Amino acid sequence: MTARWLIRGLACCALLISAVAYADPLALCGTCRTRFECAGDLKCVSGRCRTDDQCCLDTDCPGGQRCREHRCVAAGNSVGRCGQCTTSFECTDGLKCVGARCRADGQCCLDLDCPAGQRCENNQCRQAGGQVGMCGACESSFECTDGLTCSGARCKGDDQCCFDQDCASGQVCAGHRCSVPGAMPDDSGAVTE
Repeated sequence: MTARWLIRGLACCALLISAVAYADPLALCGTCRTRFECAGDLKCVSGRCRTDDQCCLDTDCPGGQRCREHRCVAAGNSVGRCGQCTTSFECTDGLKCVGARCRADGQCCLDLDCPAGQRCENNQCRQAGGQVGMCGACESSFECTDGLTCSGARCKGDDQCCFDQDCASGQVCAGHRCSVPGAMPDDSGAVTE
């Protein structure tokens, strides 16, 4: 009877060993208990499959550093949304370096980041070419016709005004240009007295 229990015990152990041996190895940052669970050259370090020079969590890094793309980088060198970058290591949490700017997936920083006919507003690509003309009320530049932006709740061009209060003290808005009272704009828009 003892031999029968011994054989059953050995068979059970063999099944357990074969199940562990044939399990899919864990990829980088997979949760592990031993190095045998990890794929390739990865080791089980602090409960995660990685190499000695890689990190999976900020806690894997020395003080003052954080884990970005499996590398410890200085926390003080972080670049925020739409800041210029050369690698994603420089970007803050959740942002990647795309087109030399730190941004989240699906977001834009410049009009150039958007498809033709769209503009970047509040980090989202939106259809360009609104219907509101010069000095029309607006909440966003997307409402304004091409060449105009929403400034002071009105669609205007660069250096243009809609009301006297858009101008500096002592100036008035005439022909959508700020000028000294009594000065007249010529055909080119330049003001002469």
